[in-house]
Amino acid sequence: MRMQNKEMVVVTQTSERKAEYIRLPGPRERDPIFGLSRTFLNSLVLPTPLNDFQPPVRSFVLRRPGARTGVRLILVSSLRDYIGGHEQEPGKPGVAKDGPPASCVAA
Repeated sequence: MRMQNKEMVVVTQTSERKAEYIRLPGPRERDPIFGLSRTFLNSLVLPTPLNDFQPPVRSFVLRRPGARTGVRLILVSSLRDYIGGHEQEPGKPGVAKDGPPASCVAA
């Protein structure tokens, strides 16, 4: 809930699901749509040895000219595609479609 002009505005999960971008959650927080942690999202959007320096999920940093820091925004459709690519086959727990067992997937 947010207070705006002394009126209570309720932000529902439905309105969040329609977002094109989500902000990288703060430390010890989770994103509002998927419930993923900041650490896990960072592993998907930043180039690291775990993802061969090719992040599987697209993100952008908005930064003012001359600023050292900015706001990282994650493209929701890219994150949905990544999650959808790890759908498990029915009756085979821990095995993703067209991929290695979930225990072998870099997180």
